[in-house]
Amino acid sequence: MDLIVVYMWFVGILICLWVFFSLALNLFFSPFVGCVSLGRLKFDYFEFVLVVLFSVIILLLIFFNLLIMRSHNPSRGFYFSSYSGSISVVGRQWYWEYSHLVNGVISGLDSYYSCFVDCVDNGLNLGYKGVYCLNITSGDVLHSFSLPAANMKIDAIPGRINNVFLYTNVLGRHVGYCSEFCGAGHGYMPIVVNVL
Repeated sequence: MDLIVVYMWFVGILICLWVFFSLALNLFFSPFVGCVSLGRLKFDYFEFVLVVLFSVIILLLIFFNLLIMRSHNPSRGFYFSSYSGSISVVGRQWYWEYSHLVNGVISGLDSYYSCFVDCVDNGLNLGYKGVYCLNITSGDVLHSFSLPAANMKIDAIPGRINNVFLYTNVLGRHVGYCSEFCGAGHGYMPIVVNVL
């Protein structure tokens, strides 16, 4: 079973038990419920203990949440042993620029629209059953890296890098488009990803 599912069940059950425990404590073990205004001095120590206890519980939940989120990062090889590296994708008016690190050397290519429909001169070639981290940004205006075959649409914003992991488990040629109106040549910047 997935670790996140176990964690969500644990948190849900913990919250339900805590609510029922608190209600039972207030209803059955407090003889003066609604009858007497209780003095403030009696509960200072009890209140201090509760604040410290809940602070520790919340910090533990935050720690476990971060630990589980970090364990689901494909680049660590926890779920995918075929991590293939990261690819930088930069949207420019009106083409895409791809670059990645291969054996210590930065390899890059520009992908321009060609004269045929849904064709570019240089498509992005990725290996079959690989996990790639796409770092998507823009060099000039807003773009949107949209690849419907992968159910992916990531905004390319100047000055901001958006990350997404792509698992290439379907062979073939996958076509996408810039789905953000970015100027006069907006319709002429298709995305072609070839999974080989």
